[in-house]
Amino acid sequence: MPASIPRMKIVCLAFLASALPLVMDNVNSLWFLIRSETANMVFDYHRIACAQAGLMMVGVGNMATIITMGAYQHS
Repeated sequence: MPASIPRMKIVCLAFLASALPLVMDNVNSLWFLIRSETANMVFDYHRIACAQAGLMMVGVGNMATIITMGAYQHS
């Protein structure tokens, strides 16, 4: 598996970089929903907060993967 990383590195980084704005946009949308009284009554505050926390973890993991994969040098 590590031998195929240099070949697929560019494709993986492009895919991860294109997915990051989508995740951040969804985090922003959930921030709006958390501040909305109607959304809190319909969806329950804890469900929205849990979804937002999960999306934040996905975003941080995505950024960490981009950084580590970008810095990876095959010897």
